[in-house]
Amino acid sequence: MKTLIEQFVTQVLSSTENFTLTDGIRNITCTQFKRGQAIFVYGNVSGSYELNLNISAEKVTLRLYAIVREGQIYFYDLNCFGIYAGEDKQKLPKDCMTLKEYQELWKERQRQLIKEYQEEFLEGKLLREKIQDIQLSEKSSNKCKCDARRHLLHKTFPDDLAISTDISISKQDCIDHLCGFINLEEKIKQKLIDENNDLSLRLAKNLVVKDYMEKHINVEPWELEFVENLKDSMKSVKITFECNGRTVEGRVLVASLLLNLNCGYDFDLYDFTSISEGKKVFSKLKTFCLPGMSKLFCKDIVLITYNGKTLYKRAKK
Repeated sequence: MKTLIEQFVTQVLSSTENFTLTDGIRNITCTQFKRGQAIFVYGNVSGSYELNLNISAEKVTLRLYAIVREGQIYFYDLNCFGIYAGEDKQKLPKDCMTLKEYQELWKERQRQLIKEYQEEFLEGKLLREKIQDIQLSEKSSNKCKCDARRHLLHKTFPDDLAISTDISISKQDCIDHLCGFINLEEKIKQKLIDENNDLSLRLAKNLVVKDYMEKHINVEPWELEFVENLKDSMKSVKITFECNGRTVEGRVLVASLLLNLNCGYDFDLYDFTSISEGKKVFSKLKTFCLPGMSKLFCKDIVLITYNGKTLYKRAKK
């Protein structure tokens, strides 16, 4: 006697009618529906009795067992056939595979297309010419200036960009492809083209940022001098401020200093090595300033030291 899955394959490849399979213990009643260019085979497993498909839909729950197209069967659910683990896939008859295997084939095809596209465009002359032709808007150019300033002050560099190698083909994509609703290869290629257009713009912006960095656009000489003297091991520095004719000093966290320097923020209690340190600094200012005038900004810095070594000293006017 043929196994349930062998009976199933024979039936779906020879007819589009409803059918019932049995191995003497279980009955599998199946019905077939055409969807696009594929056939969907739904079914229900019952005991030693045959399920009548004409009963009300509320009393029966059909599961999708397989999708058939052009003589090839793609199994969505194999449990009803007594095939559960991946090592049982050798039990599948000829011209059969699981939908998961079909999905993996398309993921591998996507990897191949990405590799070919990168070799042809990303590393080729076409992309470089495309970048040179891009004209940035005033808004984008200003954003590049801000990015250049941030990189200079934090001693970082724009990341190298490349086409994403994320594999994002879902089972639903594979099902829609089998139905003829989408062309997966064309969809992958179009995604690469769209990503390449975005990549070209991002690369063009990176070139502008690097140019601004080389020319020190949007950054003051004293800021560069200070940053150049900073070392990664320095967690805090001693700063002397002059504000409204008064001089105060306190220890400030380097990370907070760089953030305030980059963004133009004023200093608050949390920028200092301790809240008590910050309170001490601001209490001295408030004694001599009107309400609302006791804020400290980077423009008020006159001296920055670390362990007695001068990192920055404002030039006398």
